Amino acid sequence: MYILIKQGDPQEKALVLAAYHKETSLPTGYEDQFIEFENYEQPPMPESIIGKRPVLYANLVTKELFYEYVDAPLTQDERIILLEERLTFIQQALDDLLLGGM
Repeated sequence: MYILIKQGDPQEKALVLAAYHKETSLPTGYEDQFIEFENYEQPPMPESIIGKRPVLYANLVTKELFYEYVDAPLTQDERIILLEERLTFIQQALDDLLLGGM
């Protein structure tokens, strides 16, 4: 697999912009920004974390792909899940107050 990385100072990690299989012809003009990764057929699957979005990076020393998670606005579904959890918690607290913890 070939990984297109963000141009800049070559450090230990680089932002992954695109990934191409070896059978695919690479876009011209970007050859110096590609790194070959031997052991990857596809990138790892990101975790689903509410309020975060995954950003794929490549470790240029170990040739491993990994995600870092950055803050992101909540989606409508995530907001609903959080509100339902809060509502359940408040309802339990009210029940405990009114019913004496039954």
